[in-house]
Amino acid sequence: MNIAYIIAAHHLPEQLVRLVDRLDADNVMFLIHINRLTEDVYQAAYQALGDRPNVAFIKRHKVHWGDNGLVRAVFSGFEEIYERSLEVDYALNLSGQDYPIKSNRQIVEILTEYKGHQLMEVFPLPRENRWGPHGGLFRVQNYYFWMLGRKFQYPPTNMSWLPHIKRQLPHGFRLHGGSAWACYTRDCIDYLYEFGQSRIGQDLLRFFDHTFAAPEMFFQTVLMSSSLADTILHKDMWEVQWEEGSSRPTIWVAEHLDILKKSDRLFARKFDPRVDTRIMDLLDEQVLEYAPR
Repeated sequence: MNIAYIIAAHHLPEQLVRLVDRLDADNVMFLIHINRLTEDVYQAAYQALGDRPNVAFIKRHKVHWGDNGLVRAVFSGFEEIYERSLEVDYALNLSGQDYPIKSNRQIVEILTEYKGHQLMEVFPLPRENRWGPHGGLFRVQNYYFWMLGRKFQYPPTNMSWLPHIKRQLPHGFRLHGGSAWACYTRDCIDYLYEFGQSRIGQDLLRFFDHTFAAPEMFFQTVLMSSSLADTILHKDMWEVQWEEGSSRPTIWVAEHLDILKKSDRLFARKFDPRVDTRIMDLLDEQVLEYAPR
């Protein structure tokens, strides 16, 4: 099985290199997207990884937390696969702070078991008791935009008296959501790339440019309205814990090792060497069958 990892990173280049090293195998290639807002990270990552034959640095986009830049980054990976006719059975999009909790051998075995299916979290929106006001519809019904490095919404939450026309998805799409991280088959990659080049696809991308947390909605919304909907398994392959009231995942530390060892998922997020490197060392030793190449 040939696997492409589309990795989106914006800081911690040493962590990115470690992630690539752990996933490196004969059947693997890496398509790396470095945020256009972090040139120093790009230079460091390119210096460390740029001469590897199975690593490509792909077209870069500006990525702010919670905006559509990550969607466009994933599309850059799809473009690389499609335009170069790369032999890929599955593409997985990762963040630079993900880390495997299964060995490369186990990853191949599990993906082979689910061959032909998209592995992603997906559910229709609105969803009761999930994702904040109106079951998550606030993410698309308000108008979000970036200015001077800050994200704003219209109408502002403290000015609800301003004229407000609720935005609706173009072309009759029905909104779906889920995790931003997923496993895509080659047929799905080709479909999504061609869709993104179409007029309807461009309309939808522009619409999501002004939403909140677009990466957690865009691909689910597209695929659930496509002929590939029946190939989607509602199966999230990332282990994540959320602190109550927080919009960011818990950082994994050494005390969490047993949770990660018992998980049936492929990856976990987030890891941060500034907080704890021991957890990754323990995974290397006890789970990943890692040996320096």
